[in-house]
Amino acid sequence: MAYQVTQSAIQRINHVTTRPIDRLPVEILVEIFSFAGSADDVHSLLLTSKKLYAAYIKNANRIAKAHIFRLLDPSDYKLAVMAIESRNVNPLDQTSLQRFFDDYIHHEEWGIKLFRMRTVSRLPELINAISYIVETLNESPGTRLKRDMGPTPGENARKTRAYYMQEVSLNLFNRMPGEEGHWILSTPNKDWMTKYWANFSPGEIAQAKLVRCFWYRWHLYDVQLCSEFRMHLPPLSSTMMTGSQLQAILYTQLCGIRIISHWVRPTRSGVLSVAKDWSQFTNQATREEIDSMCSSLHQQITDCVREAEQLGNPCFHQDPESISDEVWDMRDNEWNKYSDIDVFDNEGHMGGFSHRVIYDKSTVAKVRQLAAKVKELSV
Repeated sequence: MAYQVTQSAIQRINHVTTRPIDRLPVEILVEIFSFAGSADDVHSLLLTSKKLYAAYIKNANRIAKAHIFRLLDPSDYKLAVMAIESRNVNPLDQTSLQRFFDDYIHHEEWGIKLFRMRTVSRLPELINAISYIVETLNESPGTRLKRDMGPTPGENARKTRAYYMQEVSLNLFNRMPGEEGHWILSTPNKDWMTKYWANFSPGEIAQAKLVRCFWYRWHLYDVQLCSEFRMHLPPLSSTMMTGSQLQAILYTQLCGIRIISHWVRPTRSGVLSVAKDWSQFTNQATREEIDSMCSSLHQQITDCVREAEQLGNPCFHQDPESISDEVWDMRDNEWNKYSDIDVFDNEGHMGGFSHRVIYDKSTVAKVRQLAAKVKELSV
């Protein structure tokens, strides 16, 4: 929601009698704005007097930054903001992509102008949706002991960043701008996609692949999909899939967080939204065309991600507790040697990577200790 002040609103401000708050220094007024409860509260406050309005206009970015840092960890805010701002990028416009990359996708500190109240107004919905998704999709496979322990805060933060990484990629390359932007079933800017993923380490890329190819594809398709959609689709199988299944798999991988959150907590309006999006997705081409595009797009995404992965670049987000960059390409026997938990490692796999890329170092140490105790008791 963009906040625009009309001429009539300014006229109303001009007629407000000077009050004690108007005599406060601008610095104090900025602090008041910064601690307002929400973006709506900020909007209401700036309309109460000329001085408040002037203070807001001059310091809007500073106020927005304060709100963003209150909603998000100041050391871990970039991907969430990018997930929102990338909605405004046109994947077919090289200039639009270049501007986004120049502004956001780098390791330097962002300029103050990149902190906007329109972002603040949209963040709560995104944060609530992703928090619910991470909680709902916690039942990922792992060692028996790991499942009993549950996810750590660090592991949940890693999952959240993985969803945001995937969300930004979808917005930049596979969906037109706006809330109702249509899908792009080709990848017109393959070099840009590779360039995007090259900003992440192999371990971070593996985390995003886990989101796209396991939680989105399998869990959401086979378990969480709303009833109206599921009526037309048989359960996934490792054998040959039907055309409708292939379409649905790609659909799950191209859905954003908003649609996924409707799936995991469907309401009446949420179900209707998913049905509408699914209809829009399937009606944009013939069955044969969509089948061909699904296969081509999947291969293009895979190639871009693999090329970026092989670069071995450093992390976008510093995460010293993560084991992902140590284990992302390990085979089972290598992982068993690394973890030393042997038969207790009953992990599920999908596409050659596993849920262990989400683990904390301390988690592996705890599971190793617990596994040793279990072995002792079983002797």
